[in-house]
Amino acid sequence: NACGIQAIERGDLEAHLLQCPLEEVECDFSHAGCNTKLPRQDMEKHVEENTQKHMALVPALTLRTEQRHNQLRRELENEGHKIEAMEKRQEQLQKQQEQLQKKTQENEAEIKYLKQQLQRKVQRTEELGDVIEMPNFEQYADNQEMWYSPPRYTHPGGCRFGIAVRADDCTE
Repeated sequence: NACGIQAIERGDLEAHLLQCPLEEVECDFSHAGCNTKLPRQDMEKHVEENTQKHMALVPALTLRTEQRHNQLRRELENEGHKIEAMEKRQEQLQKQQEQLQKKTQENEAEIKYLKQQLQRKVQRTEELGDVIEMPNFEQYADNQEMWYSPPRYTHPGGCRFGIAVRADDCTE
């Protein structure tokens, strides 16, 4: 600025501008709508001479402030509704997660049970080996009936098969 001070150190320049009487500044009522910019030394006189003008700006400032306040309150209410909806959705998702965890546990228990059953059947099949027992052979032979074996598998998870025997054609 044109205050005439020649020797100001670079680090002190900012502090000087904050108090220099010739630095141009905005009116203290700029937030209320006064657009005047004057050297700092003339600002006190401006404020004294324009008190009525500045006081006339206050109701408009109050109205703008109230409108902004109402707008912010509505935005806050909307955000509150969004938060409530998100919390409700979170509860729903937690319930779904709990249901899925329960179903997963049930499925795991069923898988364990089925594996045990399969293991028992595989063990039983291995115990039977190559011999298929034909109980009451004589009854079938005497009546000339067909005898059907229980179903067997070629290997665990393999093909299912059975044997049909006409007992009257067999000898012991």
